[in-house]
Amino acid sequence: MTLAYRGRHFLYVVWVSGDIVIMTVVQQALYALIVLAVFIMVIVISFRMIARQMNRPIAELQATLERQLQEQSIPTDTAREATNVLTQVSEQWHASDGQETIQQMDLQLYEAVTSNKLTESMLVHLASFDHYVFLLCDIDEPHQHIVEARKLSPFLDYLLRYSLRGILGEGESSYTVRINEWSIAAAVSFQNSPSEQARQALMDKSSALMQAFTTCTLSFSCSSVFSGREHVAEALNEAKRAIRWKLVRGVGCTILYTPGMGVSRSFTFPQAKIQSIVSSIDRGENAIHERLRELLAKLLESDAGMDDLEFAVSQLLGVLIQTAFRKGVQFNALFDEPEHSPFRYLSSFDTLEHMLTWLEGKFVQLSRQLAKAHKGGSGYTNKFIRYIGDHYAESLTPEDVASALGISYSYLRKIISTEMGTTFSAYLLGIRLEKMKELLVNTTISQRDIAEQVGIGSEQTMYRLFKQYMGCSPGEYRKHPSADSTIAAETADEYHESEE
Repeated sequence: MTLAYRGRHFLYVVWVSGDIVIMTVVQQALYALIVLAVFIMVIVISFRMIARQMNRPIAELQATLERQLQEQSIPTDTAREATNVLTQVSEQWHASDGQETIQQMDLQLYEAVTSNKLTESMLVHLASFDHYVFLLCDIDEPHQHIVEARKLSPFLDYLLRYSLRGILGEGESSYTVRINEWSIAAAVSFQNSPSEQARQALMDKSSALMQAFTTCTLSFSCSSVFSGREHVAEALNEAKRAIRWKLVRGVGCTILYTPGMGVSRSFTFPQAKIQSIVSSIDRGENAIHERLRELLAKLLESDAGMDDLEFAVSQLLGVLIQTAFRKGVQFNALFDEPEHSPFRYLSSFDTLEHMLTWLEGKFVQLSRQLAKAHKGGSGYTNKFIRYIGDHYAESLTPEDVASALGISYSYLRKIISTEMGTTFSAYLLGIRLEKMKELLVNTTISQRDIAEQVGIGSEQTMYRLFKQYMGCSPGEYRKHPSADSTIAAETADEYHESEE
């Protein structure tokens, strides 16, 4: 009995203990789940706080942009649309770790511009903030993102490689370049863009995108050069005061070209000198040699260093590219590697003499290309150029010009595209801008009369075109024409697209 009792008691005790153990395990499991839930909540809240902190520059940027755009009488909804587009780009960038977004960024911004969600002024305005750097790369690891960008997108590769004279290049010395040595900002080819659609889109709407991308690259470069971010705003303000952005568009590439900071005014060639160089191209090799050697002598009389001399020669290279574009010479006919910046050759020469010899060869090459074009070709190209030169002040349409030349509209369009590398509207606008510049400098007639004489129509339209393509008002250009003497009007955005 006792044993049996003990056995039953033992079993009872064991059963009771088992019940307690089971209850204890359940309680512990509940406690563990509660602790785990609290831990997960803490992690989620922490990540949200981190994400909010990471997005703080974007939020600040949105608020600042909306406020400043409102001050310019731009509707709030439009401003929000603009900032939302860039926010989406940033979010996609971080979500994909840069692997997908970088290939689509160019086209997305282009689509935003063409759909009027993001105007040129908004882009330039936005890019002036150093926080815009956040939209392109991670501040903590900028170098790695640059490497990835260059691998994935030739567009960004060229932009970064040639921006600000190689500040983002390899080697520690590139990070010590002083602001007053920044003269050539960027030279970018669109020929190897990620897709044909993106390439064509960028070619058609290069002006606004290039201004935005390059200004934003300026922000990023400042972040790279200066150890503390507190210096970035100061550097940007100094750069904005000293630089006046100019665009020179060549066939197959867009070149952003800026007067260098700290360069003596003696290196800004006067309008007469520039015109003499341009006219020498049509007169042949001897005239080119004479004009360039005359300029070389003036440069050597000064006490300028090699950097300043290089900048002066880069001005002449800008004239060469401008003239080639205006006369319809294909870019790859002058440079063996059209996808690279022609300005990169300048830094490879040891002496000014070698630099000028190379440049003279390019001018001679252009002269020969033009002579060859005059002898061959369809013949209608020269007729078209002469007709526009005689009738630019009239209300012209491509159909009217084609009829006057005795050819079809489609054939005229093909000639302008294949032999001149431009469009009817872009070429006509470029001619009118050049005529406006000549009348502003060489006459005292009013801006209203100038607008009527060149076929623009109104003084308001003339003012808008000058601000958009020349970076200054007609009145400012009339007072200081020499600062713009080497720069072509950027006509990538077609004016009066209805004419096409």
